[in-house]
Amino acid sequence: MNAPDPLQEIKQNFLRQYPLEDTYCHIGQNRYHLMAIPDAELLLDQLLDQGDDSEDVIDERLPYWAELWPSAIALSEHLLEGCNIEPETSVIELGCGMGLCGMVAATLGAEVLLTDYAPQALELAQLNWQLN
Repeated sequence: MNAPDPLQEIKQNFLRQYPLEDTYCHIGQNRYHLMAIPDAELLLDQLLDQGDDSEDVIDERLPYWAELWPSAIALSEHLLEGCNIEPETSVIELGCGMGLCGMVAATLGAEVLLTDYAPQALELAQLNWQLN
């Protein structure tokens, strides 16, 4: 009997809630494979459909994690081009979203801890981390 594939389990759990698509991001000479939400606006609509009394609406839990932000690409490029990250440097990524910056830091040899307020972001980052 084969052991379950953790990557497939993460992906299937995520797909039960959200559509995903493959996307690729080139940072320096590196190519990162990312799973992304094709329409993050759909998540915002779903949030607003919960009504003004919803805890998620009151707490403004906007789905920022669902998009690959230009700032994440710029920071990732800066990490490769302008930072001197020594192997085994400890790095914490606050508000990791899709996890790109942490993956780039890991490419440079850092030990990375990804954090985010939204549990969905951590799931997506974990999926993307496993893909790379």
